[in-house]
Amino acid sequence: MNYLKLATVLWVKVVSVDDGGKIELIYPPSDRKTKAKTAKNQNHKSKNRQLAFEDKISRFMKDSDEKLASLNKNMNAKRRSGNRY
Repeated sequence: MNYLKLATVLWVKVVSVDDGGKIELIYPPSDRKTKAKTAKNQNHKSKNRQLAFEDKISRFMKDSDEKLASLNKNMNAKRRSGNRY
């Protein structure tokens, strides 16, 4: 019996579906090159997602700091001016 890891992507063919909902699948045995290529692609995608996440966090922090600085500047200007009626 063959076992796969969670989130492994592969092409299969549905052979049958019984009344209980059990699905019989077949897939061709993979060779070492296919396994190595799949593992390499998954690692590359994972690194790209991680970089994208780091970029998003960095951009968020920069925007947040700019907005906070602008808000503080406006609040301090309002405090200094006061109501002079």
